[in-house]
Amino acid sequence: ANKFKLSIFLHRIETDICIRKRSWFLDWVRALIYLFILPARCSKFYLVALRNHSGLMDGPSELVDCIVIGAGPAGLTAAIYLARFRRTLKIFESRSADSRAMWIPLSHNLPGYPEGVRGEDFLARLRKQAAIYAPAPIRDDVENLERNGETFVVTTAAGVRHGCRFVILATGVCDYEPELPNLRDAIKLSLVRHCPVCDGFEALGHRVAVLGHDTHGVREALFLRT
Repeated sequence: ANKFKLSIFLHRIETDICIRKRSWFLDWVRALIYLFILPARCSKFYLVALRNHSGLMDGPSELVDCIVIGAGPAGLTAAIYLARFRRTLKIFESRSADSRAMWIPLSHNLPGYPEGVRGEDFLARLRKQAAIYAPAPIRDDVENLERNGETFVVTTAAGVRHGCRFVILATGVCDYEPELPNLRDAIKLSLVRHCPVCDGFEALGHRVAVLGHDTHGVREALFLRT
């Protein structure tokens, strides 16, 4: 709208100059318009457009294409694709860096690993591959995510604000774990497993007890019997 009004204003001045007899006074008026008024109005229009487009005037100082929250298998895979698509990005990893995938003792579900792969080894390979293309994950907890116009602002526990155009939430899941002694050791020894879809095959021929809440546990038990 500002640009349209400016065009009409200039056109009216040009028309007046063409109709009237050209004189040194009108030439000076024209010179003042192009030297002072036009640059000032265009600069104001540009700043308004920049504010509306990026949302940076009231937000963080740096804007990237995408922020990935989570540095497990899903987050690292997203980072690899984004970086190879030549997008600017940031990856945030929780300070605990305790990905659920780290607990996998041995998985045969992943294509390309006929002998199976440990969760720690799989994550290490993903991190090595992501490091070729994407920036290193930022070790800080994300505490707030908000819209700022057409962009997003991510605030971390350190109080740093990061701006982006898109956000990928790859935070994983949190399990309701039973109160069992030495639970982590039991998981590493494959005595306790979280996912019947991932690990049901590994339990073939064994007696299995299912611990679950409400009807969800019943559905998991029925799935294991199929």
